[in-house]
Amino acid sequence: MSALIKMSVKKTNTLKVYICRFLTFKTDSKITGTCTQPAYEWKIWLNSNKPYSGGEFELVPHYYEIFRGQPFVCQNPTGLEVKTSDDREPEQTNDTFRFTLTEGFLCLNQIIPDKRNVLCQDYKIKFCCPT
Repeated sequence: MSALIKMSVKKTNTLKVYICRFLTFKTDSKITGTCTQPAYEWKIWLNSNKPYSGGEFELVPHYYEIFRGQPFVCQNPTGLEVKTSDDREPEQTNDTFRFTLTEGFLCLNQIIPDKRNVLCQDYKIKFCCPT
């Protein structure tokens, strides 16, 4: 069983920029990139925050900034994998999200007219990095 690291995240201007560029994307992929290169491996699961009123964000630049030099993150991963914190695949949710190697995972809460905001699920992410 993999370890899971949780941490709290402060909202930053960088996060606001990601949100503005995000609005038109949806994907059904749980893995982006690959992890087949020699001397690369999947690292541990990371979960930086819980969903809040804006959404749920597991950002590659954020993790790299916080954990620079640690063996479980790298600046340029060859692959990323994401699941909900209770191990469901993203396509098993109704969440609208964007998932790329350079940015990481971004999910915006849905607004249903005359109802309520529907929060994104809580997600975790892991990197494929050199061993």
